[in-house]
Amino acid sequence: MSQVLGVLAALAAPLVMTIGFYIWEGLWKGSSLNLNIYKGGLATIVFLFIIGFINLSSQQSFLSHGGTSTDIGYLLLSSLIGITIGDTCWLQAMTMIGARRVIVVDVTKPFLAALVGYIGLNEEVGPFLLLGLVLTMSGVALVSFEQTGKKKDKDIRQNGAKEGAKNEENVENKENNKENEKESKNKEMESFIETKSKSVQVALEIENDTTTTTTTATATTTANGTSPSTSKLMAGYVFAFLNVLFDVLGAFLTRKYGSQMTTFDINAVRFGSAAVTLGMVGGIAKTCIARESTLGIGLLGKTNWLENMSTRTWLWISVAVLFVTVGCPALSNWALFQLPLSVCLCLTSVSPLYAIPMSFIVKKEKVTLRAVVGSVVAISGVVVLYIT
Repeated sequence: MSQVLGVLAALAAPLVMTIGFYIWEGLWKGSSLNLNIYKGGLATIVFLFIIGFINLSSQQSFLSHGGTSTDIGYLLLSSLIGITIGDTCWLQAMTMIGARRVIVVDVTKPFLAALVGYIGLNEEVGPFLLLGLVLTMSGVALVSFEQTGKKKDKDIRQNGAKEGAKNEENVENKENNKENEKESKNKEMESFIETKSKSVQVALEIENDTTTTTTTATATTTANGTSPSTSKLMAGYVFAFLNVLFDVLGAFLTRKYGSQMTTFDINAVRFGSAAVTLGMVGGIAKTCIARESTLGIGLLGKTNWLENMSTRTWLWISVAVLFVTVGCPALSNWALFQLPLSVCLCLTSVSPLYAIPMSFIVKKEKVTLRAVVGSVVAISGVVVLYIT
């Protein structure tokens, strides 16, 4: 019965996360770093409140938990390698080789998890388990390719329109006096800095939701229609694999050393430490901005973004955080202790399947045949895993 509930929790986690993404889409005006600091901080407060309420209800101390100092240490390590370092590697891979190649590498995650689970957790790996993983991840990849292709086509059309507008603007600028030319150059520099800022804003999501984010990001080289060099391609693949490796190792450490703690305890430790780490990065970025460095501008974006955030916007973003950074990891970490490591990481990667009906309902986007086929293949893999 616990495994049945584990399957349901693992499948519900990406659904909850997808709903949260649609809630805050287009609302956040700052950088991803600022968003992740806010998400991590708010989620930690919520988890601590839940922990305190449960403990006080059972007449225990406010922050009582069953973990040892060693367990806490390994959970901190899992947060560092699985969230901070792992997502940094993901960002590098996305910017160097593009979303489609990252998706291909990401498909290997459940199989690496099966190997790690077999060696480190004595989990069985049978032919039906491997068949279920192959079917599920193949279907997810098909759907992810479909969504990434749509994003790429849209970006190409937008870039073409921008290029045409830019050419017209250059013709007009030639007819202006020197003062207008200087003003135009200043605007171009501001536009360049803003574009660099937006390209960096994909980084450091604080969830184990790599597949979902890859469906909403496109590498600069891919969008421009150019291919990366061989050395850059190899380096990008290395970063993509390191992201998979660190994600699996983070989940392994959580599973091995978090068994005596609740999912709320685990998430409070992991997200709390991640928020502190990102806060330190934010402090460094502010120092860079004070020294007029483009690195700080790229990480934190515009300094006046808070002026564009209304009380209503903050409220909706906070609601979305409850879905993405509280509900999703609470479900996925609980499922992690009910299922084999490979099965859990596989089932929690099916968020692109939920994005299809959500996009159809919310954005009225057309559902293609490839997306339907990918969904059927993935669902058949989930059935095999459930039977197994």
